[in-house]
Amino acid sequence: SRLWREQQRANANSEDALQAQLAEVHTEAQQVRLALQEAEAGRNAALLEVQKLQVEVDVTRRETAESATRSQGDLEKRLREVTELLYQKQAQLERLTAEKSVQHLKLERELSSVNHKLQEASTARNRAAAISAINGEDDVVPINTLGEHHASVAAPAFREQPFEQ
Repeated sequence: SRLWREQQRANANSEDALQAQLAEVHTEAQQVRLALQEAEAGRNAALLEVQKLQVEVDVTRRETAESATRSQGDLEKRLREVTELLYQKQAQLERLTAEKSVQHLKLERELSSVNHKLQEASTARNRAAAISAINGEDDVVPINTLGEHHASVAAPAFREQPFEQ
């Protein structure tokens, strides 16, 4: 009986030890469950944050693409406008160049006409002087008033003098 009591005590001690171990395991399991729940909550929060960031990235990509498309469209429109303006300016420059050439030719013709009229007036003045000299108004008629066609009859000393125009 003593052996039985000792065995009972040993069984009770071992049962107490097992109960203590079981309580410890339950406590550890509870702590692990809490840690697992916290980790799961953290994971879920992280997943929500990732989803929010993904939505923001998608929105940003869309806005960037729209902005780039809009910017490219604006740039293409501006390029067309500047190109059209360049064509207009080129046409205007060509018109002005043509007008300048026309005005230059007109001026040359007018200058030629004026020079021709001046020559005719000079010739008429020389003839008038020669006629008045022939009619006796002047006894001596300078050879240079008669024109170049009479230069061949003038003495060599008179030929060196310039004719009046």
